[in-house]
Amino acid sequence: ACFFAVSSLFTDNKNTYRCDHSHAITDRIHHRISWCILIVLFLLIASAAHHQQSTFSTSIIESGTMRMELPRHLSGLGWLVATISLLTFPKVAQGQFIPGTSNTINGYDKADGSDSICWKSYGAPEGEGFSFESPLIHDFVVDQRGIEMLSACPMGNNVTGTQPIEHTVYGERLRTRRLYDYPVTLNFNLTSLRASRGFTSDRGPGYIVLQIFNCVAGLSGFCSPFVHEQTIARQIAAAIAAAAANPSASGGPPPPWRYIPGDLHGGSHAHSGWLYAVLPPEEGPIFQNVEIKIPQLVMQPGDYYTIVAVQLHFWEDTEDGSDPVLVRYDIANKLEGRQSLTYYYDPPVIQEVDPGVLCASYVFIGLAGAALVFLLFQTVKHMQHQVMRLSQGIFLSLFLMSGLVATVSSFLMEPKSDLYCRASVPLVIISLHTFYAVTIGRLWRIHSLISPLLLKSLAVETPMARFKRRVQESCCWRFICPSGNNPRKIRSQVTERQLSMLIAILVAPQVALQVLVLFLQPSRREIEFNEDESKGRAKC
Repeated sequence: ACFFAVSSLFTDNKNTYRCDHSHAITDRIHHRISWCILIVLFLLIASAAHHQQSTFSTSIIESGTMRMELPRHLSGLGWLVATISLLTFPKVAQGQFIPGTSNTINGYDKADGSDSICWKSYGAPEGEGFSFESPLIHDFVVDQRGIEMLSACPMGNNVTGTQPIEHTVYGERLRTRRLYDYPVTLNFNLTSLRASRGFTSDRGPGYIVLQIFNCVAGLSGFCSPFVHEQTIARQIAAAIAAAAANPSASGGPPPPWRYIPGDLHGGSHAHSGWLYAVLPPEEGPIFQNVEIKIPQLVMQPGDYYTIVAVQLHFWEDTEDGSDPVLVRYDIANKLEGRQSLTYYYDPPVIQEVDPGVLCASYVFIGLAGAALVFLLFQTVKHMQHQVMRLSQGIFLSLFLMSGLVATVSSFLMEPKSDLYCRASVPLVIISLHTFYAVTIGRLWRIHSLISPLLLKSLAVETPMARFKRRVQESCCWRFICPSGNNPRKIRSQVTERQLSMLIAILVAPQVALQVLVLFLQPSRREIEFNEDESKGRAKC
């Protein structure tokens, strides 16, 4: 049986592996060896069972008290192992590749397949095959053998790709009408390809082309590098049939195979433009981990099965030493892991403030600002009036100025940009803080002037008044309070310098805080989305 298993390794028929792929041969050797091990295991257990049966039979004959049950169990175990071996042999021998059920050994056309798939086609003189235009060789003609899907790519030749870093790294959803770069990694072995001269093209040596295909899930069928050509052929056939059915029709829309980048081509797929890359032959014969980014644009939302495709041409060395043959290879693979199924979302609807509300707000801001400007003008105009002098008009002007700045700056609260976000908070908050600081300072001035008279008239010192008197008599308070101000005296005054210092002390912490925030944690414009990220609004 072992001799049959090993000898059948090199028996080639239509349902076995191709012997020109080394790893396929290795898989078959492993499968045959596994079969041999199972058969040898069965023979060992059966032999042990027979030996144990003889031993126990002797002991039983001598004692005459035991029955021969254990040897029967051992014999039954041997037959059980033999049965399992025969049942499991087809699965062990064939592994993941079941002849006739799939086209590749472990390509992405199989469940959980992750290897690249290669298509090979031989060139032929013009007129001896069929034209198969290529971006590398425009007049390329495929011979009568057609295009062959290999069961496995030659060793060391593969392509892998991942989704854009906006999704894999930053967790963003892929959006339509936005250009993304798909990272791609290439590996080539010119020796296993038998391409000693390197890659060739109409542009010169070393050129290859890459492309991204986003096939509509459930509509495009098997997503391969030829889905584009299949779509064109289908649309041309439909256009010819429509023209034959209605010969009188003229003009009308452009041909159905006309393609706009990003749109669904024939309703089945969207693809990127050809991206040319150069792999100079002198840097070979092995090109390992060549990283390239392919830009791709998708215009329609939906589920897509994404693959990366590479096309290359070279002169293949023949085994008999005759002239080399022009060969075209198409290599494709899905994105790594489970990233191949991607979903493109429409750009979110960013909700803006209604124009009518904006106009009304600007009108109210203008009216309030005009009123404050008028009051400020009148205050400055009558600054030397006796009433204004008694009221310390400079602080009234500061009061109106801070209110005017806060009112006019309120239009910056609409988050149009990062500059709006960074300027709105300091201008509005500091202005309002100054507004209230002036108010508190003037209330303190009035209280300082009126309280001695009230205390004198009432002649009653409450606990709060006693605490206030002690504070006013302290050294710290004398720095702010008027010199010589005594709460027991009826006459008192508050100078402009003292009131200015009080206002500055009240405003300084807020100014320092806003400066620190501006440099250490500056505000920026952000979009806040709903749960499914279909709608959003700007905020700071």
